[in-house]
Amino acid sequence: MRLLKSLFFLSLILMIGIVWLLALYLNSLADRDEARSHLQETKQTIGQETDTALLKTVEGFCRELYGSQPDRARIASYTTPRGKSVFLPPEGKEAKSNIQIQMKIHSISVYSGVVKKKQAEVIAAVNRTTTINGIAATSTSYVRLELVKKNTWLVDTGVIIGETPSK
Repeated sequence: MRLLKSLFFLSLILMIGIVWLLALYLNSLADRDEARSHLQETKQTIGQETDTALLKTVEGFCRELYGSQPDRARIASYTTPRGKSVFLPPEGKEAKSNIQIQMKIHSISVYSGVVKKKQAEVIAAVNRTTTINGIAATSTSYVRLELVKKNTWLVDTGVIIGETPSK
């Protein structure tokens, strides 16, 4: 009789344990599905342009900065006064050269970092071919830009990170 009682309590404890483990497992499945859907939403958000005006400003600025005929006025239209002082030489300090340089931009990729309502930090990768006196080299230039939003997005400052040759 005593053995029967102990087997009954042992089976009851075992049954409670199994039900508890089953509930824990089913709850973890729901958490995993929720985490998976959150990850999918995050991937979709990263794939979308956070702000098309920001993207257009960065692409336009890079096209002017790395283009074949950089124009001071057009570059200045994308920058704040601080950005202008960072990316443009002072008036009258442009160097004259007999070297023929031609640039052809293939693509511009913009990787957004911190984007707030009035400030943004992005990295732009500009894939281009540079031809100097007939010798061409294709490379990708990386530039980190900090932008501020006035009426539109403007480049406030930036750093040229580096350049990698393309294969």
